[in-house]
Amino acid sequence: MSIETYMSEQGKIIAGLFDQPDVPAFLEQLARAYPPGAQAYDRVLLVGSGSSLNALSIVRPWLQAAVSRPAEVINPAIFLRGADDVFGTPLVVILSQSGTSSTSIEAARLASQKGWPSVV
Repeated sequence: MSIETYMSEQGKIIAGLFDQPDVPAFLEQLARAYPPGAQAYDRVLLVGSGSSLNALSIVRPWLQAAVSRPAEVINPAIFLRGADDVFGTPLVVILSQSGTSSTSIEAARLASQKGWPSVV
């Protein structure tokens, strides 16, 4: 299967997920997600590699519109190298197909250490 066909299928599957009845409640929680005592997040960093990066690229415009905040897709290795340069309070969304990607695991750990709200 070509990557173009695969990405096209991912888009259809993700679009179908957005039609689920619990999505509005999830988005409401996501829009308000932040750690106690901290300010609400000012943007969304979508972190993933490989097919997860492709899926996040497809989802980014929809999610950005849904939460009314800027969203950026980034590879976990780049996130790890540049985390000290991140300003404000991002919401970090980490997607991993297997859940075993060492860079994605480290990205989640780093986001937690920095006190950034995270969804894995």
